[in-house]
Amino acid sequence: METRILNWIKRKPKLELSKNDDTITKIAKIRGIKEEDITDFLNPSEDELFSPSELMNVDKARKRIIQAIENNENIVISYDPDADGITSGTLLVRYFRHYLEEDKINYIYSQREDGHSVLEQLIEVFGDSEEAEKRRKLNAENLLKVSKADLVIIADSSSNDIEGCEMIKDYSKADIIVLDHHEVSNGGVSDLAILVNPQQEGDEYPNKHLSGCGVVLKVLQRVEEKMKKVNLDQYYDLVAVGALADMMDMTIMENRYMVMHGLKNMNNMGLIRIIKSAKKNPDFLRGDDVGFTIAPLINGSARMGQIELPIQLLLSDEDKEVKSIRLKMNKLNEQRKQIQAELTAKYEKEVNINDKVIIISDTEGNKGFNGLVAQNIAQKFQRPTFIVREFNGMMAGSGRSFGGINTQELLEPLDYVKTQGHAQSHGIDFPADKLNDLRDYLNKNMPDLKSKEPIVMYDFEIEADKAYDYTEDIDTFNYITGQGFPKVVVRINDVMVEGRRVMGERKNTIKFTTISGESNLELIKFMVDEEYMSHIGFFDTVSAVGVLSMNVFYNFATKVTTRTPQLNITDIQ
Repeated sequence: METRILNWIKRKPKLELSKNDDTITKIAKIRGIKEEDITDFLNPSEDELFSPSELMNVDKARKRIIQAIENNENIVISYDPDADGITSGTLLVRYFRHYLEEDKINYIYSQREDGHSVLEQLIEVFGDSEEAEKRRKLNAENLLKVSKADLVIIADSSSNDIEGCEMIKDYSKADIIVLDHHEVSNGGVSDLAILVNPQQEGDEYPNKHLSGCGVVLKVLQRVEEKMKKVNLDQYYDLVAVGALADMMDMTIMENRYMVMHGLKNMNNMGLIRIIKSAKKNPDFLRGDDVGFTIAPLINGSARMGQIELPIQLLLSDEDKEVKSIRLKMNKLNEQRKQIQAELTAKYEKEVNINDKVIIISDTEGNKGFNGLVAQNIAQKFQRPTFIVREFNGMMAGSGRSFGGINTQELLEPLDYVKTQGHAQSHGIDFPADKLNDLRDYLNKNMPDLKSKEPIVMYDFEIEADKAYDYTEDIDTFNYITGQGFPKVVVRINDVMVEGRRVMGERKNTIKFTTISGESNLELIKFMVDEEYMSHIGFFDTVSAVGVLSMNVFYNFATKVTTRTPQLNITDIQ
């Protein structure tokens, strides 16, 4: 396996450092956090929350929801097929269970492969394949539910889905509420639905980076100001999962509070089952436990065409049922990992390193994996990436940006390109015969890349024998990371390797033990083949960059807990 060497660049401090700064202060200044703001940043309070009344149309949505509750109306919730959409829909269903009988609450969904709008959940399906027949049956069931609804609430999608909302109006007398956070074009569906979305023109809500589940929570908080029956704090766990899975900006203090509060108050039985099965303690969760444990399991089922499993998991309060569903989801996620690895390896061979934006076309690709694989490639080659496939003369797919570049805005001048989603994570559609034109446009208009080779930014350097002393402070900052606030990365120079071990069922984890004084520092690399850095021998001296944390291991036989500083390797030389 080719080992790709990165360019290591030290992050320039945003605030002036002092030789007397402790580690916490040093990290804060490097990231632009003033000394007086450190405590609030690391431990945000409820005071960081904005009033839900500042959301445009929130009182219209509130009035209509209260009317539905008081009149015992039939409500249908539309789920979007990703972790933020699934937590958003679950929050709504669970909320209405406090007020209405089960038969008054229903939900609809589509599989991830079929798309993200309510139209995809209702549209007529043609074709003779088994997949077409399954989708035809599901959409017919969805349409029947909608036809009986008094109120349809669409969560985490469809701000611009005029055709989908018109279809609802054609088949029912239901009112429509859209609770979303994606970009809105030309007023979106505001003439057909009550649209609550901080992205829409005229909305003055200060936090433009709410997740879909965050928008749902805000609207329900406004409802509860009158209803006064439900303690919505119990649902912050769902909001935390939605925000972290959808990569919301973690420099926004409101987002930080909601995520931290959710991580410290896990109530949902399905989430707790996932956490415990991964041998994590639900009372001591970190943001990584969502990013590496919860979100992949939820999204994995959706990508594998079984979104109904995570929906059932998060709606169930029966432990036996939850255990059974979690096992099925885990099997699907293992299949997802294999497909993702194969697609990533395949597409990496097609990358033109001279292109400022990578566009890969594959007629046999899996639509549900486009964004995920694009993210892998964008991170590795450090430039925006789109994965598309051709159908009926059109290219359609998903992409991920890199380095904060707003690819939606970059593509806006092209009248033949349509995008939908977030500024840096969105779908894309364009005529197949425009592919070369699109590449030429992006190469001319994308900001120049600093380097054709990938880089890794690190915050500061430490000595290997002092690693133990740094981990607690670094862990404090890395407790919640994400968009806008990436993990703190350190560089460790001239550490002597004592041993190399291949680990894991798939033989895809490599651990180096080192001679590093009393710190007993370990270097570890996940998701590589067993030949990774096999040329490094005993007593070789290496330097490495990566995320430093404390690996805590409890030996049940000896009842002894060991604590070992461990560097999760980004690159090693």
